[in-house]
Amino acid sequence: MIGCWKFNEVTDGIIKDFSGNGFHGTTNETTVPRVIDKALLVDDKAHAEIPPEVFEKLDKEVSFSLWQFGNAVKIP
Repeated sequence: MIGCWKFNEVTDGIIKDFSGNGFHGTTNETTVPRVIDKALLVDDKAHAEIPPEVFEKLDKEVSFSLWQFGNAVKIP
């Protein structure tokens, strides 16, 4: 594993990398505004960036996983 970003721990816009490799990401959210079942809830203006050094370490096919609930109005 190269990086693991849970997005449930954001401090001063830094998204902690739990892989131990130190590839912390950044976001325009300074704190986690709302967490539901360990998932970060953000509005349509929020974004996150993963350091480009992560992709330099890739030497074969990989997969990325993202779960998204599409309609913010229906979120419990």
